[in-house]
Amino acid sequence: MGKLPVQPLAYKAAFVADSVYRNLIKPANWKLQPADFALLKRATRMEMIEVHAARKIFGELKTDSTCTAKGLLDSVKKGNVYLQYYPFDRDKNKFDEFAIRIGDVRHCSGSELYFFKGDKIIAKQDGYGRDDEDLEYFKNTDGEAIVYQLSEFDNGSGIWWNNYFFISMMMIN
Repeated sequence: MGKLPVQPLAYKAAFVADSVYRNLIKPANWKLQPADFALLKRATRMEMIEVHAARKIFGELKTDSTCTAKGLLDSVKKGNVYLQYYPFDRDKNKFDEFAIRIGDVRHCSGSELYFFKGDKIIAKQDGYGRDDEDLEYFKNTDGEAIVYQLSEFDNGSGIWWNNYFFISMMMIN
């Protein structure tokens, strides 16, 4: 085992992870109506949105019924779905560059993530796993938001494989 060439094994493992993550974020280009954008901004403060309003803004939801029907651990009222807001600016009320996750990633498999520039949805990431971490960001030297997320790629008995996603907001615009 110790004499096996490492490079072919590393390439094979990298291809598996890269092929899964390569198409995870899909570009989008739809602008919200002013009333829908105002509703979404209010919903970010409440951390929930009514299911029919979420469907009007985002289309069909992929979160399962545990996120919508009974309420998530009594933290979301019945008929609503959990909404997480990730601003990519220190001013959380700016709504310039941000992301919205529909459904709680820790309790709802398939929670979807939408990236925004103002009132325009510029990309969508389908939910990947229940053990994904929250989004974080930093600004590079050009002032561009670089968003990153730790995601559990695979696990087993005593071992976990975590990968980081790095997303340039300029690249998906």
